[in-house]
Amino acid sequence: MVIKNSGVRKKLSSYRIARISNMGKVVALLLFGIVVAAILASCNHSKPVVAGSNCQAAEPGTIPSTKPGDFQMAAIMPQTGALAYLNEPMSRGVEFAVEEINQANKGINISLQFRDSGGSQEITSQAADSLISDNVDGIIAGTSSGESLSILDKVTQAEIVMISPLNTSPNLTTQDVRGYYFRTLASDLLQGRLIADLIVEDSFTSAVILNRADDYGRQLAKQIRLSLEEDGGEASVIEYDPDKSGFQGEAQKAKATNAQALVLIAFDEGLKMLPELIENNFGPSQTSYYLTDGLTISNLGERIDPENPGVVSGITSVVPGADERGDTTFTSRFKNRFPSVEGAFIVNSNDAVIVLALAALKAGTSDPSKYVCEINEVTRGGQRCTRFSECADLIAEGKDIDYDGASGPLEFTDDGEPSEAFFDVFKFNSDGIRVKIGGRLLN
Repeated sequence: MVIKNSGVRKKLSSYRIARISNMGKVVALLLFGIVVAAILASCNHSKPVVAGSNCQAAEPGTIPSTKPGDFQMAAIMPQTGALAYLNEPMSRGVEFAVEEINQANKGINISLQFRDSGGSQEITSQAADSLISDNVDGIIAGTSSGESLSILDKVTQAEIVMISPLNTSPNLTTQDVRGYYFRTLASDLLQGRLIADLIVEDSFTSAVILNRADDYGRQLAKQIRLSLEEDGGEASVIEYDPDKSGFQGEAQKAKATNAQALVLIAFDEGLKMLPELIENNFGPSQTSYYLTDGLTISNLGERIDPENPGVVSGITSVVPGADERGDTTFTSRFKNRFPSVEGAFIVNSNDAVIVLALAALKAGTSDPSKYVCEINEVTRGGQRCTRFSECADLIAEGKDIDYDGASGPLEFTDDGEPSEAFFDVFKFNSDGIRVKIGGRLLN
């Protein structure tokens, strides 16, 4: 395992240099500078892979001598706020995984509690404080990238593992969080490239991007613009305050660009912005629309205009999907348990829980400072398995595993995030309903 730790301080031995010539002093200083530079270079990693310099994953073939037993897990979910429409699918995804793990009786029993992120950094921070006080063993959290960035320091300083099923900001790849942060959703470097590819494939060369004024919006807008420019196109970027009561100004600016394509990077405020774009004669019938994964509402047309849901006809939408190379039984099993629940990020939430549980089994403990060393390893390089019980049995036999879950192969990089991503691509039909037209694998 590669070990990176930017928090390690290495001390240089002091040297007493006496009675040497001026040239000797110069040489000594140069050598000293070279040593310092080498040490700093060895430590200069923006995000460490493991927690602490003594972290070491188990050698292949090692049979865990103990079981984790009780595992205190918490989930900070968007019960209120701009992403509240994602609360039910994500929470049920977490619950489904916990039920599967506990029913399997493989030596780990998860107790689960929920907290509200409230769609704000302040409420998310309060929830994190509470869970740190509770001394939980792992946290499923970070509905928005901004929320995660607001609590990373305190959670990792407490040496508690945090894994997000929804964070996509490239900034999170480079955060100095001492190896306690992971995510089951790939960076927006991939989604940005996909959106640009779709625009170019539709034979458009110009786009206007409307993005939220937060880390998610800015980073994704940047990636789309750069990718489009690499493909020979051009993009104008209009940033907006998502808490505004209206978006007439942004709609008028977007129309003034006369762009062939419009990309909307929004949460539920997109439900207010879309009607205003349509009122300004710059709706889906005037230009081609592309929605990112922040606004994943299947009945968008009904939400925008109940009397005329077809007003969103033709809009393209991309959503992280379930790669068929993973657990192909998940969808039917989940529907049997929660028949009325649908939406995005169910699979990513489910996988976040199972990854932590498998890492704890491999380490033989629920101690975050120990099982953190196994998180990347259970997703790559070993014997393929797609269900918790199957993977747990392999671990008990001393096998190195490669968990390919409900979302597909995870293959975590050393930064603790998927090295590839599968997206479903949708079009809204004349009834305002989202219809899948294909899927894309990016890496």
